[in-house]
Amino acid sequence: MKKFCLLLTACCLLCTMQAIAVPQYLNYQGILRGASGNLITGTKAMKFRIYDDATATAAGNLKLEVVSAEVVVSGGLYNVGIGPLGYAELASGPRWLEVEVGGETLSPRTELLSVAYAVMAVTAETAAYANTAGSASTASSATNATTATNANYATLSGTASSAESVRGPVSAEAGTNPFALFVRGKIGITGEAWGAGYFATAGDPSTTVPDSRLTPYSIVFGSVPGTVSYNPGKTYIYRKGTSQIVCDVTTVVPSDNYPFYYVIIN
Repeated sequence: MKKFCLLLTACCLLCTMQAIAVPQYLNYQGILRGASGNLITGTKAMKFRIYDDATATAAGNLKLEVVSAEVVVSGGLYNVGIGPLGYAELASGPRWLEVEVGGETLSPRTELLSVAYAVMAVTAETAAYANTAGSASTASSATNATTATNANYATLSGTASSAESVRGPVSAEAGTNPFALFVRGKIGITGEAWGAGYFATAGDPSTTVPDSRLTPYSIVFGSVPGTVSYNPGKTYIYRKGTSQIVCDVTTVVPSDNYPFYYVIIN
């Protein structure tokens, strides 16, 4: 059997991206020598396999196999396109390339370094959800996420399922939680979204306040604070017409100018 060797120092892995659309390929270039070190010239049948393990003894999981029946080798140099490649082939850990020439598997496998992973950059830069990005610069889920689904901070409108701090408008998805939005702790409300009204007279069970921020579609939530000596009982806070908020309690208030608070959602 004729022996081949692959001159690793002369190999390079380049990423060929056609616009930003799949399919995407690795442009693999290598130098092929015979067992005596002579540069090979001719047409060779070759196979290229991508594994998630560095050694053939451990085998690893085969992620991709590309068969090229007629690879042109000139003065030892050959060039092939390996692909199409995407998330399934390159994500979730390191990858190694194995080359087979004429039925003979060359050794060692070659690790695919960061240049190969540029194939995945389209997902990390523009995806609505960046599943494995260390940084998703324009993802709607998270701008500076450790992972997009477990963000330390979410700064763009999108989804942050367990963000520690939200710095902009964020939508919520239920996921495995039965609630569309599940919040533990405090929610901060800016001055543009909340207000306060007052029961002007002690013993009054109802009060109405105007608020120009109301629209025909506004939703109003509110609360009447209780004290050690006062329980407001059942509380009803609702929009009346298009510009008024009404607060009713079943237990009359104990003093003049007793407050209640409300939040407007438009």
